[in-house]
Amino acid sequence: MTAVPVIEMQPVFGPGAALPATDLAAMFQANGPYWNQGRYLSAAGAASQMPGGGASTVGVPWYRQDWAIGSKPLVAGAQELLDHPGFADAAKSVFGGRVVRPHTLYANVQMPAMSTDMGHTDVPEFRGMTRDKYPVALLHLMNRSGLFARWQLDICTAVTWVWDGPRGDFVLWSSGPGNPPIRYPPPLSNRAIVSDNDRMFHAVGAFESPTGPPSASLTPTSEVFATGDGFALRDGEMVIGRWPSTAVRCSLSWKAYVFADEAAAQTYDGHTDDLDPAQVYRVFAENLEGLPSGASVTDEDVLRLLTARWPKLVPVPH
Repeated sequence: MTAVPVIEMQPVFGPGAALPATDLAAMFQANGPYWNQGRYLSAAGAASQMPGGGASTVGVPWYRQDWAIGSKPLVAGAQELLDHPGFADAAKSVFGGRVVRPHTLYANVQMPAMSTDMGHTDVPEFRGMTRDKYPVALLHLMNRSGLFARWQLDICTAVTWVWDGPRGDFVLWSSGPGNPPIRYPPPLSNRAIVSDNDRMFHAVGAFESPTGPPSASLTPTSEVFATGDGFALRDGEMVIGRWPSTAVRCSLSWKAYVFADEAAAQTYDGHTDDLDPAQVYRVFAENLEGLPSGASVTDEDVLRLLTARWPKLVPVPH
């Protein structure tokens, strides 16, 4: 496998950077609440991660909030982040494209935790098949099968942090899941890693602490709130725990579509070469015997058969 291009940026903000100083730590304090990712996945329109509705990350102390969706800023300062010229230039270099359209910012707040992330890829999208309309499980299967590469959208991700450690590395399998990953240790504040996280496995390293919240306390309704000097985890009126800012790992993901040229962007805009569920089913059926006739590609039984043929990959341990 050819190594995925990875661009490291430092500094991201301030003198010497393409964007004037931005106090990212202050933005994390100014916004919230941050949702448990188990709830976030559903709220974001992404159906179950796996067939059967088995979700995912409720017992992991990772919380999230959208700061921009569909190219529309949702919090103060988000437009400047969407328009970051350094991210756009790096995205062009990663994909060799000319047209960059930033569309999403999401903020992650992570309490001290053992590493439960063995390596994952982000949710891919395809012309006509996007995560706001179709199950995440299906989109991952389309990616893993390799049958829909012609329609797959190039989505560049830039990740930057408010985190100086200890531990909590950013881990990337830039040479493929079968090869050892590269680790980016803290301090990570005001650094960024820009790459193709839909195709490249990546993970968060452990930064466990005895003060971390127990998994049993992490419910779909628990939320993280900024406290001025740190963060508090609450479920309704019950306070589960409080942590200073120095113990909480904050990261921001910037995502943009990258098109080779204006013609490719017009194909996307005009929906002249979109997939639909029936076409996706036909492509799968041509490459896998035993799919039931007359079924939908989003049926649970179909997703199970496809998962058995193209199972979720686990990269070389980090």
